[in-house]
Amino acid sequence: MTDDPLQWDTTGSEIDYECPGFAVRRDDVELPDSTETDYHYVDESPAVVILPLTPDGEIVVIEEWRQAVGRVNRGSTRWLDGAR
Repeated sequence: MTDDPLQWDTTGSEIDYECPGFAVRRDDVELPDSTETDYHYVDESPAVVILPLTPDGEIVVIEEWRQAVGRVNRGSTRWLDGAR
């Protein structure tokens, strides 16, 4: 371990699920208090998101198929739509 008192020691790592966009990884870790446990996280490639803005500060959104919800996202500039 390093000199950082909050550092976790990774003792093992395996992929539980993998698809073209990301993987779900499980690490076996030892915490600073010597507790041994597992830690799951999404492991994905580096990415960049670009949000085009109009001169008035509105976000431009295009139509996009959203597999998780089974419909086309028509886009909106209304910030409350994100709460749906």
